[in-house]
Amino acid sequence: MEQKYHIKALITNISDKPLLSGYRPAHDINGYLTTGMHKYTDNDKLGAGESVIGYITFITPELYLDSIKKDNIIDFYEGSKKTGYATVLEIYKKYS
Repeated sequence: MEQKYHIKALITNISDKPLLSGYRPAHDINGYLTTGMHKYTDNDKLGAGESVIGYITFITPELYLDSIKKDNIIDFYEGSKKTGYATVLEIYKKYS
């Protein structure tokens, strides 16, 4: 199977609305904000206050992916509002 994701993570929704698989928030990676797309496993919807194992594909991983480590916590945002965070479980180094 071709690997198209950059990390596998435990993704937690702290907003008051559900998030859908395909969600594209801004992610704070060591002070660098970048867009990423979420893919949730077992369910296409992540309810308010829920966590799920999922995958994230970043827009420009070659710029920061080497600085991500297992167990890092990556906050994600809609504008200035934090909507959740992802705890890194696995990192896939392929950039394409």
